[in-house]
Amino acid sequence: MNELIINLGYVIYGEDFRVLKNSHVVIDSNGVISEVGHGFLGGYNTINMYGDVAIPRLINSHVHVADYSFLDYSADLSLEELVEEPNGLKYRLLSRLSPEMFKRRTIGLLKELLKQGTYAICDFREGGLKWCSKAYEIKQRFKEIKYLIYGMPVSRDPNELSKELRLLRNYIDGIAISTPTHYNVEFLKILSREVRSLGLKLMTHIAETLKVRKSMDLELAVDHLKPNAIVHGTYLSRDDLELLKSKDITLIICPR
Repeated sequence: MNELIINLGYVIYGEDFRVLKNSHVVIDSNGVISEVGHGFLGGYNTINMYGDVAIPRLINSHVHVADYSFLDYSADLSLEELVEEPNGLKYRLLSRLSPEMFKRRTIGLLKELLKQGTYAICDFREGGLKWCSKAYEIKQRFKEIKYLIYGMPVSRDPNELSKELRLLRNYIDGIAISTPTHYNVEFLKILSREVRSLGLKLMTHIAETLKVRKSMDLELAVDHLKPNAIVHGTYLSRDDLELLKSKDITLIICPR
């Protein structure tokens, strides 16, 4: 392929997402972007898209891939009735989900995300070793998207947890839990220590609802779980955000 020039109305560029108006992108013969700059260029192999915007590829930092096997189930239920462990509707449906259906729906989702311009996803993978290993099989097969698997362990006994984590690490990129309020302090400390000993990252949902925020989920996470990142943050205060900043904990904003 010869060098390709694309003239655009706008380019969102760099780590600080600068807006470049009336700009161009040059793609070299290897299909790699070699230049981004102001102004329009001419040439034999030029595409003019003056009304369009070029943006960096998208990263979806929080998905539950298995949820796409149960779209539109009982949308009138509360969040707790839908997804709370272990008896929420999602967990009951997941227990009846076949590996074949999971694989088919997951690959379908990845293809759809690819069409939407998604570069990478981070999947909070429920179901312990069984479903993490199935997700890993799909990850090995579908290379077009960077598929990060954050396994959600099922063990509640500290001794069993250590064994489960060592099995999970063959299939995952990190560990996630639904909320620290489901565990006692000692378990959270052990989980934090075990995950770090394996060189893995750790995430949890925090402040997804006002009810769970009032249960002091953030304090449990910061003091005992010590995650690398938290998800949602819907009901965090300014002081809470300052606390996260001081502890160098990333917030993946996922408002509800």
